[in-house]
Amino acid sequence: MSEPAHPPSFMDRYAQGDVIAEDIDDYVDLWHNDAPTRDGRVVSLGDFLGMTRGEYEAWVHDDSALPHILQARISGASAGRGKAAE
Repeated sequence: MSEPAHPPSFMDRYAQGDVIAEDIDDYVDLWHNDAPTRDGRVVSLGDFLGMTRGEYEAWVHDDSALPHILQARISGASAGRGKAAE
């Protein structure tokens, strides 16, 4: 049996223009209220938001960095293409 489909992450929806940068707070609240699990472990906030480790670290350091993170993704220059920070 396959795993259930996951809804689009914040970053997926942000890239599509479905949400604005300020909406990330709602996603953070969702994670705090009911953090999802995968294989019995809590999914990190970075993974839940759909960010790479480098993107997550940049956003934590400067919460106004989302437009720059998105632009880096579009241009293919996204830092830290590994797993998001936990």
